[in-house]
Amino acid sequence: MGERKMPSNEDLEPTKARVVCTNREEEVAQIDIAFNQCINPLSIENNSILINGNPLPENAEIVFNRSGDTLSIKLSKDKLLNVSENVDGKEKIKIEVFNIQSFDGKISKEEVEAYF
Repeated sequence: MGERKMPSNEDLEPTKARVVCTNREEEVAQIDIAFNQCINPLSIENNSILINGNPLPENAEIVFNRSGDTLSIKLSKDKLLNVSENVDGKEKIKIEVFNIQSFDGKISKEEVEAYF
């Protein structure tokens, strides 16, 4: 538990994303993006992650889980709602990740979707 995954021959790609808001009144939203490998936190910049084509706000907080394969982004829920799309009563976002590297140098350019 909490151990880093060994380097892999697979391409680096996000495996799932989710938006965590425990209730509608909450001011902060958290986006969790899981990858199939450990990622190098030094390769992440605000323009490495786009939400519906928009870079992360400057005040977005990015943290990693202990094993290094999931990053969490905390940002104002208002900022997230400004760029989301309503689909069947749920808010939908498209998350694009660019130039995020694994520790063995693989680079990701993928997209995933999340609803909240």
